[in-house]
Amino acid sequence: MPPHRFFARASAFSRTRAIVNPAADDGDAPRKWTRLQRRLEAAGDGAHRFETRHTSTPRHATRLTRQALRDGCDRILAVGGDGTFGEVVDGFFAEDGGPPINPEAVFTPVACGTGEDFRRTTGAPGAPVAAVAHRLRRADVRRVDVGRACFTTDADRTDADRKRTRHFLNVASLGMGADVSRRVHASNAPAWVSGRLRFLWAIVRVIRDYRCRPVTLTVDGQPAGCYRMRSIAVANGRFYGGGLEIAPRAALDDGRLDAIVVGDFSLIRFPHYMRKLYAGAHLPLDKVAAFRGETLTAESPDVVPLDLDGEPVGRLPATFEVLPGVLRLQH
Repeated sequence: MPPHRFFARASAFSRTRAIVNPAADDGDAPRKWTRLQRRLEAAGDGAHRFETRHTSTPRHATRLTRQALRDGCDRILAVGGDGTFGEVVDGFFAEDGGPPINPEAVFTPVACGTGEDFRRTTGAPGAPVAAVAHRLRRADVRRVDVGRACFTTDADRTDADRKRTRHFLNVASLGMGADVSRRVHASNAPAWVSGRLRFLWAIVRVIRDYRCRPVTLTVDGQPAGCYRMRSIAVANGRFYGGGLEIAPRAALDDGRLDAIVVGDFSLIRFPHYMRKLYAGAHLPLDKVAAFRGETLTAESPDVVPLDLDGEPVGRLPATFEVLPGVLRLQH
């Protein structure tokens, strides 16, 4: 078995820092973390080893994670949604796409978000808190892959200053998928509306007026074609968009990224395509193309937005690569 698929039973951690997004789960994440922390401490996970920090601005979770690892923490527990997880994982690496700060540190995600797509990929339980606490007390630690993206920002700067490098845990989305994420973030839906419904409503709103754009793909240095696409997902995990099984063949420890192109299908076929996407049965459809590789480059003459783990970051051109087994995940 390759080294990045090594499994080990989670042992005691000398120092854990919890990074909590107070806006996650419609503002309920801090309360859920307090309840979970009490259960873990009561079970002997070590009250003195938990240190809690709350995020306050975009990218704050990344800075808090880097500081925690440089302070000597050996486990980072993230409480929030997929966007929080992506920011925390980016903080496991030095600035500007640098190396891991502590290769042996462990990442522990606790899902309290809108879509919870990474939780679906791992198969971890969601609420109630008791189920999450039970899982964390018995969870294994294994090595998983992380994606790295080098992309263009929207800032009005020189070409050199507009390049950024960040890491992602689950999915990088180009085109309509990125527009849908922006709309979900901007929505003010009541708390009782599920994440799946929020994403589905955003998809319906965006697809009506979305103009398909040409994107040229290169996979592992070889041309993979030019597509008029609605959306492209560069996937490390299987799910995105509130439950769409966009990359049914993806695995967190296979050393590959899955690129799924959803092309210019007729709007009259929208219900059919959505049923197939939710079921992970869309790969045979005539307007869908799939590729697997270690590196992928996407370019377009048009402005094509990009998000990483559901968070808007910039636009094309962009290059994506997989970092095999670089992260120790407890789930």
